[in-house]
Amino acid sequence: MLLRLNGILNKVQMEDIQENYLISIVLPVYNGQEFLSDSIKSCISQTHKNWELIIVNDASVDNSLVIANKFASEDNRIKIISNTTNQKLPACLNIGHKAANGRFITWTSDDNCYKPTALKSMLIALLKQNADLVFADFNIIDSEGKIIGANIYNSNHTILLENIIRACFLYRKEVFKRNDGYDEDLFKIEDFAFWQMASQHSNFIYLPENLYFYRSHANSLTAKKTISQFNYKPEYNNTVRKMYFKFFKSFGLKNLEYLSELFAKFHLHQEINIYEFLKKYSQFRIDMSEVLKFYGEEEILKQLDVRIRYNILKNKSNQNIKTLILIAIKRPYILLNYSKKRSLYIIFRLLFNRRNFNF
Repeated sequence: MLLRLNGILNKVQMEDIQENYLISIVLPVYNGQEFLSDSIKSCISQTHKNWELIIVNDASVDNSLVIANKFASEDNRIKIISNTTNQKLPACLNIGHKAANGRFITWTSDDNCYKPTALKSMLIALLKQNADLVFADFNIIDSEGKIIGANIYNSNHTILLENIIRACFLYRKEVFKRNDGYDEDLFKIEDFAFWQMASQHSNFIYLPENLYFYRSHANSLTAKKTISQFNYKPEYNNTVRKMYFKFFKSFGLKNLEYLSELFAKFHLHQEINIYEFLKKYSQFRIDMSEVLKFYGEEEILKQLDVRIRYNILKNKSNQNIKTLILIAIKRPYILLNYSKKRSLYIIFRLLFNRRNFNF
């Protein structure tokens, strides 16, 4: 469940917050020597001083452990856990969380950095709203630290289709326990899978502040998982399908293979046969009824409408008269709920794609 936090936060007994609330920061690192120092320094520079930093060295073969040990020798709030073999990110997150002493937890990457007020701002927001998880906006930087963009939460997005939490967040340790940790079978999408599962039992709030620097560079995991925009490697496609399969199974849904394949394609912006999807639209809504009811049926269907429109415009295979007819019968809102100009353009493409002349 997502709540929005509006307005400017009032001061909430800053001294008590500093004194009583320990925040555990988990920092997994694998061969991250290039930016690790900056990441650790951003933790040390927090205006909220009651923190512990748990660095999980995942059998790095560069100088990551040397760097981590140097900082740990200078600050007793920093702890090092060193894996003898490479466990990968979700396992490292579980290792770090299980060693955490804080009532509140966040985690970061060896190439990203917090802004100095990040922990304090998120903690105050979380306590004021009595929420389970808070997330915030962040800047995107390049390998030199130059700001090249920003990630700002879009309230029109749904966690069924998008990782709305992204990179800057803080949550109660109970969220981790309720989820039974991070799914170690879902490497490279473990965070999105965690948020999806947590959304079933925990309250989320959005803090409209920019509190983090997310680094985009050639060696980041995000860069490695894509060949080009919206073009994903087969193993990543399979992992996304597995994530949706597990998520829908937790709701007790039927037709899991079909639904997980469908939502994986919607999430990854991949081609879907819209005509075939709309033929099964009534059954789709029945199959998804529990999920639609929980997250808000009309809001979810509107977001699917957006993906369908995108799919029609991107893929000529979906631009035909029979698809237009089925839209009019099954889901006219695909065209009626948006600007007339845009809708007329889509109708034009559906009517006058050259393939229609062979129909």
